[in-house]
Amino acid sequence: MVPNFVQPNSLSEEETIRGVATAERLETAPVALHRFIVHREGSLRGKTAQELEPNSKAAAEINALWDWLYARLQMTNPATVHKVA
Repeated sequence: MVPNFVQPNSLSEEETIRGVATAERLETAPVALHRFIVHREGSLRGKTAQELEPNSKAAAEINALWDWLYARLQMTNPATVHKVA
């Protein structure tokens, strides 16, 4: 489970989400995704935080979530992409 849409200035909100997940015995990502404007703008424009604001906290959260998920799934070999001629 990924805590999502968390208020950036509310540590108690994130702690509550994690507490509920723990009580339900759900594995929780160590990264939370916060309610940053760039996520909303990206959704409207079909872009990611990394594309719109690559040095932002929002982009760093997405990168950290990917790193955690990549390691969690033990993805050691990247997928081979075959291009259609």
